[in-house]
Parts: sequence; C-alpha cells; structure tokens
Amino acid sequence: MRSELMEILTLDILNAVINSIKYSDLERYNSIKARVFLSLLIGKEIDETMVFKIFMASLLKEIGEIGGENKGVYKSTEIIRGIPEILPFQYEIADIILESEERLDGSGAPSGKKEILKEAQIIGIVCDYLKNNDIEEMVENKRKYNEKYLEVLKEILEMEKNIKILRDEEELEKVLRRNIKKYNVYKEKIEGVEEEQFLTTIASMIDAKDVYTGGHTKRVASYSYLIAKELNYSEEKLSKIRYAAYLHDIGKLAIDGEILNKPGKLTKEEFEAIKLHAKYSFLILWDSPTLRQISFAALHHEKLDGTGYPMGFKKGWIPEGSQVIAIADILDALTSNRSYRQPLTFNEAFKIMEEMVGISFEKRLFEAAKICFGVG
Repeated sequence: MRSELMEILTLDILNAVINSIKYSDLERYNSIKARVFLSLLIGKEIDETMVFKIFMASLLKEIGEIGGENKGVYKSTEIIRGIPEILPFQYEIADIILESEERLDGSGAPSGKKEILKEAQIIGIVCDYLKNNDIEEMVENKRKYNEKYLEVLKEILEMEKNIKILRDEEELEKVLRRNIKKYNVYKEKIEGVEEEQFLTTIASMIDAKDVYTGGHTKRVASYSYLIAKELNYSEEKLSKIRYAAYLHDIGKLAIDGEILNKPGKLTKEEFEAIKLHAKYSFLILWDSPTLRQISFAALHHEKLDGTGYPMGFKKGWIPEGSQVIAIADILDALTSNRSYRQPLTFNEAFKIMEEMVGISFEKRLFEAAKICFGVG
C-alpha cells in the first residue's frame, strides 16, 4: 500500500533545502523570494504557459550553491537532472537555470550564448535588477535584454503595490508560500529505485557540507529503518522514520562549512554554532505543514535527563522515533572513520553505547538495535 508520505516529495523537500538559506544568509533568502515574485509577474504578463517553469527555475536556481563546493548554475542543473523525473518539465527547468545567466548580447555565462530560452531571459532580467536596483541602467544596456520583457518589468516596478510587497519580507514570504502551495505538483507515483535516488540526492547535498561524514545520512536512514523494523513499526511508521532519518541533519546546510570541517579542536563558540544545526533542522521541517509530521528527526540530540539540545526535553517528551534516530546516529559516528581516530567495530561501539542507556535513549530501543546488528 502506497504511503501518504510519498506525496510530500518533490517541492516540499526541495523547498526545505532552499529554506536552509534563511538561517545562513537571510539577505540571500529574501533575494530569492523577490526573484520568484518579479519573475512570476513578468511571466504572467508575457505568457501564462511559461509560469510554472519560471516559478520552479527561479525557486531552485540556488540549489547548487547549498552544501558543498559552489558551482552555481552548473551544480543546480546537475542536481535537478540527477533526481528521478518527478517534476513536470524537469529537464526544461534545468536548462532554464543553466541559461539564466546568459545575456542576449553574448556577455553572459556560462557559454556566452545569444539564443536563450524565454524563461531564462525573464529570470536573468530580474536577477540583474535585484543585483543593482537600477532599471534605467538596464534600459541603457538593452542589447543584453529582450525589450518587451524589460518594459514589462519597468511597468511592474511603477506599481506602488508591487514596490510595497518587495519592501516587506513578510508579504514576500506569503507570496512564496501561496505559490508553493499552488505549484506543489509531484509525479503521481514515486517509489522503489526512483524514491531511493531522490533521497540519496538530498542526502548527498547534506553530507557534502561536512567532509568528515560522507555517507552518514544514508547510513543513519538505513540503521534507523532496521531498528524500527525490529520494533515492529507499521509500514506508515517505517516510512516516516526513514524520511525523518534522511532529513535529520538538514539544518547542517545552514552552518558555516569552515566550522563543520575544521580539522582541529573546536572552540566553545564553534561547538555551540554546530549545535545550532539541530535547531535549524527543526525550524526547516516545522516550516512545512507536510514535513512537520517528521520534525521529530531534529530531536535526535535530546537526552532523557534533559541535558540534550535543541529543546532540552526530558524523558516523556522525546518521541520514540527521535531516540531511534539518535541510536543510529551515534552508532554510525562511532563505527565511521574520523580524522582523529579509526572506526570502532560494532561490538566496541555498542559497549560504549551501553553507558548511554537511560540517558540518551531507552533500554528497550537499545536492545532492539543490538538484535539488529547481532550484538549479544
């Protein structure tokens, strides 16, 4: 039986990734909202059939700049082409993003093309305007732009209601949310290889931010699923725990990569900054009405004695799913290679984790994990 959770894929999770920018670079996040707003207004004036592709491309343009090495539109295009075909016009959207920095006079990037997709031209005009806030200068350099699109943008900016929205972060947020709800389409069926490929892509983006934890997210998802299965979770609960585990560290996308990848000992301030990833994970997941049901993923650093984070919850307040992910997270940390030590065996790891029973997680859950991994 198909899980209802499968239907929150695509835009919900992709938007959650974009949302991480809000906590690392608010100015950039607001720029994305403004770009989506203006691009949609131009698209509606020019050709309604372009609007969906304009929305998706303008929203996802920065997705390649989140996580690891910044390769801009190339990386964004690679990510969108690399996930299963779950969005309408998916490959066209990737092409639009790739061409959004090209200009009609050949002065753009990455290829210096002069024949550019219409949707890419619209997004490009908006990007240039938001960069300089000087429409008159753009009119003077009109060889770079389609004159009709430029004229439409000029008319849009002459309307007081549009300027008010552009200057109001909350209004821009409302506009973005309305459009996400409106365009939240997904392929009717995504499962098996497609589902795994999509989740692996998201996991790779999260793990790319921290060079010392390559493959961590996928292993935590696998371990969490096995433990939950041993606990006789229903298919629906198994699905939720798996998705939650894949997104348990999504908040790391908002943490400074230099701190995450610092080879030496962290200062107290740096450690506190890294701990914020759990808070950001919670905020990002809670921000989506559909992902809210798996926001327990962010509580995997809570402890039964109340000394954990981000909430400082005690026993009775920490969901069982959070504790399952905590066990999987700690197990992978101990059995993975680190710059400062060799990986432990599973037997060695479980011996250390014995001391955490009743503090970080309940004994019953720990015993189920031991059975899964054949540890006596």
